[in-house]
Amino acid sequence: MLIRSIFSSAVCALVLMATVAYGQPLKPSLDRTLANGMRVLVYENPRAPTALHMVWVKAGSIDEVSGRSGLAHVLEHMMFKGTQNLGPGEFSRRVAALGGRENAFTSKDYTGYFQQVHKDSLREVMRLEADRQRFLKLNDQEFKKEIQVVMEERRLRTDDNPSSLAFQVFQWAQDFYGPMRSRALPARKPQEEPTQSGARRARLKAPAENPFLMMAYKAPTFREALGPISVSARAARDLVALDVLSALLDDPGTGRLVQRLVRQDRIALSFSSGTDGIARGPGLFLMEAVAAPGSSLSMLEQKIKDEIALIAKEGVREQELSRLKRQAKASQVFRQDSMFSIAMEAARLLLAGRELADAERWLQVLEDIRSEDIQRVAQQYFSDDQLTVLEFEPLPLSNAAIKPRPAAGTRH
Repeated sequence: MLIRSIFSSAVCALVLMATVAYGQPLKPSLDRTLANGMRVLVYENPRAPTALHMVWVKAGSIDEVSGRSGLAHVLEHMMFKGTQNLGPGEFSRRVAALGGRENAFTSKDYTGYFQQVHKDSLREVMRLEADRQRFLKLNDQEFKKEIQVVMEERRLRTDDNPSSLAFQVFQWAQDFYGPMRSRALPARKPQEEPTQSGARRARLKAPAENPFLMMAYKAPTFREALGPISVSARAARDLVALDVLSALLDDPGTGRLVQRLVRQDRIALSFSSGTDGIARGPGLFLMEAVAAPGSSLSMLEQKIKDEIALIAKEGVREQELSRLKRQAKASQVFRQDSMFSIAMEAARLLLAGRELADAERWLQVLEDIRSEDIQRVAQQYFSDDQLTVLEFEPLPLSNAAIKPRPAAGTRH
């Protein structure tokens, strides 16, 4: 089974009670590894008497066999369909009986499972999670049902002594997850892109209300940016500069392309951008825009390119850059108010092959970013030889065939 074959690369991230040093990335109060290779982290947060328990597995859609996409997501659903010890749905019922909430998520790089309960119930949800990770029972009928549910989802989306408690949590991890055997990782699919010459373009048509444009430029990743010193300094600076550039373009209040496309020219209903730096595959700088009625996607694309070209020529004003830095630092602080955000950031870093200290290093690099860095990355990364464009052209909604939806399944 995919989950079991790569369990040696799993991460169990637990968030409990403690204090926060504002302005700095929150560090785990415990970071240890079980004999089977599973890494256990405990973060502490005093804001509520709750515990967030997460198990992450380094397996996602990027590991699927070509031509059989969606299996990673279906397997995530099957984790709620019963074990040798519990019937279908019993896991969720027991967590609900504890007054908790639970769910799971799948990305291209990883799969995560979480439960949030009162801290007194942490031991029990760890026991339940370990049971399904070790003794999952796969049923053909349930598997076929969940395939339909996943297809429908795809369609709809187009304590008082915190230190001692941390070690108690590690003992629970040892008791419940320690017996799981470590296995060698299977050979991973190569993730290298062929050399690109000129922009790549694709056009899709489907019933929808508005045209949609996606532009993706190749960009560095944390693998490169925080790797060997010989290659990391420039890549790290570039990656952080691209993060700042993204905020410059799509900040809801002051973003240049939000202002220009949505508020001034009114040729777009929305615009967003962002980097995909924490990934095992190639990094991307993504920009997305929904065209306003009567506007063309080619016009949107040209306006976006014009703004990037302007930044490449003139850079950014010092006042503008200072504001973006302050906002980035504030976002880092506000994320520490969320146990979920803390655990997500830690697990994503580790499963991408990085370390927890990398988050702090990001802030250090951010402090030193200058206008010429923003100008340089705008010149370096935004060429047609690194661009892929997806144009989504809507068909009349009246032409959409009304298909019966499958029976409701899990919400995961």
